[in-house]
Amino acid sequence: MTRINLIAPKDLTDQHLFAEFREITRIFKLVQSAVAKHGISDTLKKIPSSYRLGAGHVLFFYDKLGFIEKRYFALKEELIARDYQFTPKDSIVGFRQSIDSRFYQDYTPTKADLTLSIERLLEKIAAKPQWYRKQGNVIDDTVYQEGLKNLITDCN
Repeated sequence: MTRINLIAPKDLTDQHLFAEFREITRIFKLVQSAVAKHGISDTLKKIPSSYRLGAGHVLFFYDKLGFIEKRYFALKEELIARDYQFTPKDSIVGFRQSIDSRFYQDYTPTKADLTLSIERLLEKIAAKPQWYRKQGNVIDDTVYQEGLKNLITDCN
């Protein structure tokens, strides 16, 4: 599984922030492997046209590596802001030289995309009450969930 959230890294819990930072760089090697196995055209044809969770979630981002790269650095900056220790994976910028530029598009989430992403986070928070933390402190689940719901309202 590779998590790619759509909300600002500052709004993520510590667990979601670390997990996404750890997993997001996998997509570069996945794209590289897919192109080596299937070719550029066939790989591009397999990319879903809309954001989704579950099957096709990572595949949707195959041609959005520009977004993924920016997201990675935003996650990294948030980890630094929270004063956490971690191992950077900045070598991902080297993939730009080896992966066709058609895979380096940007992406702006729609309200529907953002809503879907936030709903998944809400499910995760509800499944483990009083487990999630932000800056090392246990969050108030209700307050945090309301904040996530407000992000949906604010994107109108």
